[in-house]
Amino acid sequence: MRRVLRLIPLLVLAVAVPAAAQLPARLEAGLRSVLVDRAWAGERLGLTAWLDGGQRLVEVAPDGSLIATDNASGQVETLATRDQLTPEGIPVLEVEDVSFSADARRILIFTSSRTVWRDNTRGDYWLFDRASRRLRQVAPAAPPSSLMFAKLSPDGTRVAYVRAQNLYVEDVASGKTTALTRDGGGDIINGTSDWVTEEEWGLRDAFAWSPDGTRLLYWRFDTTGVGRYTLLDMLDRVYPTIRQVPYPKAGTTNSAVRLGVIPAGGGATTWLRIDGDPRQLYIPRATWRDARHLLLTVVARRQNEARLLEADARSGAVRVLASDRNDTWVDTADPLAIDPSLPAFPLPDGELTWLSDRDGWRHVY
Repeated sequence: MRRVLRLIPLLVLAVAVPAAAQLPARLEAGLRSVLVDRAWAGERLGLTAWLDGGQRLVEVAPDGSLIATDNASGQVETLATRDQLTPEGIPVLEVEDVSFSADARRILIFTSSRTVWRDNTRGDYWLFDRASRRLRQVAPAAPPSSLMFAKLSPDGTRVAYVRAQNLYVEDVASGKTTALTRDGGGDIINGTSDWVTEEEWGLRDAFAWSPDGTRLLYWRFDTTGVGRYTLLDMLDRVYPTIRQVPYPKAGTTNSAVRLGVIPAGGGATTWLRIDGDPRQLYIPRATWRDARHLLLTVVARRQNEARLLEADARSGAVRVLASDRNDTWVDTADPLAIDPSLPAFPLPDGELTWLSDRDGWRHVY
């Protein structure tokens, strides 16, 4: 700790030294070790992903290849070599995240990420086919680092992703791209979330394939009429720029949120028929229960009422499975949910859990 503290006056001194002056060798070495060589930075864990239901751990090996290690036996399999992950004319891909088709034949690779507010959720995606050993970019004509939340269909034949607030599906074999939504941009947000839902509920990835791969569930936010908060961005360019962010303060206009189901090949959206003003509620969690039915949590804007709904993906009809109401506040956090995006925790027999403080104490129902 004393070594770190000694560097602080050195950094202040460095700012005061004229640009033309030569730094003392010791000071320059100290600054270089901190700012360039990152000698004091903590180590990062790097990529961790799972295969075969958690039986194998996927990592990037020191030589740059993608490997899977069996947790029981320690046996290592090379999924893709460094050479196979090096597109023609560009350096090897820096693998930041991966996902797999159900048969593990196709690997979807996330790289070249950029920050969106808090997290690096925008970047490039590449597909590696282990059978043909072919590597190709998803949406190669799109601007660099512009795709979000890309995910393979259950059968691995298509990739869905968000770009510029619209939802797209690309056929893996032909590369043909279908725009599922076209009204995104500006006030309309499809497939990802508005500021409040991301900030308060942690929802960023706002679409999901159906289990049979025929349809997609997605959120749509309309920020029309939401007050704009002015920010001075001093980091993006040499000169500061002004950014306008749709940011509702207490009591002002909120985004209107809807949940829809759309065919993977394109077509009309079936909107879920949720009771209430879409500007006076939140839909923080939703998922597919099976190929036809959805589960979702709907919370009143005052957060004094929460409902667990089941919806028919074909008709949009919904029914209430459970609900809670309180004069002050309803806690919708579910510590039982391994996946925080789940509206309820599923049990092997098809039943669901619902956590409630309705009698003054938290119980599982």
